[in-house]
Amino acid sequence: MTAFEAAPLIKPPALRGVSDYVLYANFPKYQKSPRTTAEVSLVGDQIQPQSPIGEDDVTQYGQFLVIRKSPEKSNWTNFRTHQTLEVRDVSTGATLWSRTFSKEGPTLTVDPREQKMILWWAASSPEAKDEMQNFASLNEKLSGRKDKTEACFLEVLDARTGKVLGALAIDTGLENIVRFNLTPDLTPHISGDWVAVSEAQNRVVTYSLSTGNPVGHYFGHHPVLSASSGLMSLENESGHLTLYDWNSGDDLARWVFTSPISLQEFSPDGKRLFVLTSDQSTYVLDVSPYIRTNVTSPLSTPAGASIRPHN
Repeated sequence: MTAFEAAPLIKPPALRGVSDYVLYANFPKYQKSPRTTAEVSLVGDQIQPQSPIGEDDVTQYGQFLVIRKSPEKSNWTNFRTHQTLEVRDVSTGATLWSRTFSKEGPTLTVDPREQKMILWWAASSPEAKDEMQNFASLNEKLSGRKDKTEACFLEVLDARTGKVLGALAIDTGLENIVRFNLTPDLTPHISGDWVAVSEAQNRVVTYSLSTGNPVGHYFGHHPVLSASSGLMSLENESGHLTLYDWNSGDDLARWVFTSPISLQEFSPDGKRLFVLTSDQSTYVLDVSPYIRTNVTSPLSTPAGASIRPHN
């Protein structure tokens, strides 16, 4: 085992009843060794294999292992097939829940920190039409549309139980929904009651999950939200990062990096923003001065915010 796949889970000692931190990751098949999950000690050199993974279509999102099962494997690429979704606990291998989609499997993502799963389909798809029968207001909203661009039906689940928490109807601004499904830049981001979606023409729209209504419109892509601080960051153009107060929509601060941004992530309390750029430099931005403020459009980094590069 020389490499592991993305989105591992790190459990602190308090959650395990032991004295060290461990990382749970899934390792790809190597020679005669099958693909498997393993427990890796972060303070020693111990790697303890857990459960072999026999299925082909498996993705790890932190503590969740998501398995797609279909009798028509050749159609997995387009997700146009009868499909069962199974979610397991990566550290125990136990099945948490499963759900079958009889007409079309969804495109999906999971936020391990929020412990939420987002499913989405083209609103015109047979599966989406069936799902929308459970949301009368959204069904009515989409049935009244007259433009030619495609709409998307998005459903949010509790990743631990599979319980549906809410749904949204989104006008993607695209004439072909396949582009929306397959472009990583357009993956929705969720925090608390807020969902941010990158749409066509480099725009971001925020929605309230509880009301189903759009809340704000922004220019940029790769939105990241923090319900703890009420802040949102997004990349306006390559290497240009802007911080917003999502309640007021105010532009609070801007930073320019010498390389494109590969990853952004708020700390759990929303007071710091971690940034990784494509040249493998990392930065920790202190954004606490901007929490619940009315500052608008500063063009430089104020004294309260710091950039600390680590190469």
